[in-house]
Amino acid sequence: MQNKKKIILVITKSSWGGAQRYVFDLATSLQKEGFEIIVATGGQKALYHKLKAEGVKVIEIPGMERDLSLPKEIKAFGFLYKLFKKEKPDIIHLNSSKAGLGALAGRLTGIKKIVFTMHGLATNENRPPYQKRFIRLIYILTIILCHKTIAVSDALKKQSERELGMVSHKITVIRNGIMSPDFLTKHDARHLLIQSMIKGKADIKLASFTIGTIGELHPIKGHSYLLEGFQTILRHSALPLYLFIIGDGQDNKKIQKQIDTMKLSDNVFMCGHVDNAETILKAFDIFILPSISEGLPYVLEEAGFAGLPTIASNVGGIPEIIEDKKTGLLIKPQSASDIAHAIQKLVYEPELRKDIGLNLHKKVTTEFILEKMVLDTKKIYGII
Repeated sequence: MQNKKKIILVITKSSWGGAQRYVFDLATSLQKEGFEIIVATGGQKALYHKLKAEGVKVIEIPGMERDLSLPKEIKAFGFLYKLFKKEKPDIIHLNSSKAGLGALAGRLTGIKKIVFTMHGLATNENRPPYQKRFIRLIYILTIILCHKTIAVSDALKKQSERELGMVSHKITVIRNGIMSPDFLTKHDARHLLIQSMIKGKADIKLASFTIGTIGELHPIKGHSYLLEGFQTILRHSALPLYLFIIGDGQDNKKIQKQIDTMKLSDNVFMCGHVDNAETILKAFDIFILPSISEGLPYVLEEAGFAGLPTIASNVGGIPEIIEDKKTGLLIKPQSASDIAHAIQKLVYEPELRKDIGLNLHKKVTTEFILEKMVLDTKKIYGII
């Protein structure tokens, strides 16, 4: 039967980020529709356990890591080859910087439909030129090997056209979509944030003005510029302002050291990884995403569902969600001064906060919904 097709979704890391959220939503939605779903991923972190809890079959790929290592690449490729040969899926859907391994394994095992989703381009990261050239070649080969390629934003497709040239015609845009999170009330969310997540490190009143960001602690997320901008506004504000950073990652110690060095520890708090962090979004008066590069970030859609006034970098697919001064404020990436100016504007203009929060809510709840994303993806699969 058509609805019993077997689909294997592959992703490099099992930590929790935008790409992992995408795989989780697709896997659980398609399984509910009767498809046989398997997710193959590196490690046994948040995505692995969330999928297990939903009854989705999930398999760990040995040797699958983000960093390049020839022995591990060979090991991961061999595992995928054996997995595809054994399971004989109708469709494999690749979601990672290592998608080329899966695409080659899929071709060699005769998979009839190979799909690749680009969540961003690794060439945007701070890497040596030779690495960027190599990565660009891998992207081109991956798209050639795949039957269909999805870009999560128009901006990502346009960048691919510039950088990948001849293969760009194979790319189709399908924007990320979500279901409305089950938000806590503002009072309950803020109480949880203050009492549980920072464990009484400061005497913060429930009525204080709070700014929040959620994301992996990685250089590309721009946290260092956020801290510089926040320090500037803190010096000139008569209001008690607090910044909460939710997330975990490789820059954890570096960011904490910057907070201590800048003497911000009374006003800036690192909360670490928080399960279902989106449910406490209403704890914040302002949400900010100061990324240097993005595809189409889920967290902005979640902030929109929460009706939060939002500040975000003018990069990647972000302007497809945030229209400056209408559904949020756009800032230049890597600009502490822009961050400070935007925060100041929203702190002291309550009517603007209200308007852009309402406008963003209207936009995301009509344009960025999960049902549309799943439907469009099934069309790419060729199953409807």
